[in-house]
Amino acid sequence: VSNNGSTDGTAIALETFEPNGVQFRYVNQSENIGFDCNVIYLYSEARGKYVWFSSDDDIFYEGAIAKIISTLTQHSPTIFLTSFMQPPGTYLIRFEYQEFCTVIKDPKIIADFVLSTVKITAYIVKKITPDPQLTEITNRFIGSEYGHVALAFTALLADNDPQLCVISEALTGSDNEYNYLR
Repeated sequence: VSNNGSTDGTAIALETFEPNGVQFRYVNQSENIGFDCNVIYLYSEARGKYVWFSSDDDIFYEGAIAKIISTLTQHSPTIFLTSFMQPPGTYLIRFEYQEFCTVIKDPKIIADFVLSTVKITAYIVKKITPDPQLTEITNRFIGSEYGHVALAFTALLADNDPQLCVISEALTGSDNEYNYLR
């Protein structure tokens, strides 16, 4: 969890959070380093096999984490995308496949999905250690608010067998306060 220089009560919420076995680290940025720099920082500091970003107004629907872990274990994709509701009850991002999980290996189709899916919470990205050239590509997106999309492409370029897993079910969405926060 990164508190990106906010004053929204993140620190207090985390002090009272009962993790019930969930492991996480907390980083308190002393000043707001910007959306993209924060995303890239979190990705570089992540210790797991995958990184799933979430914004302050996003929620995970019941059963979402178990479904995602099961799918990641079964398919091990480079990029994982899920449908997303914003505001509640309305699809911002909607994939419409018959299967619960559709695995795509065609690079052009993967690129089309990544370019057309910009909501950060829809993304889960395999953690890779990019070479300096790929890092430079990602850094070019700083300030664009698309750093997570650049990270996805970096992971795809670094993976010997790039795959995209798409889940049509909305596993995440914005909270009921979305319209009031924006």
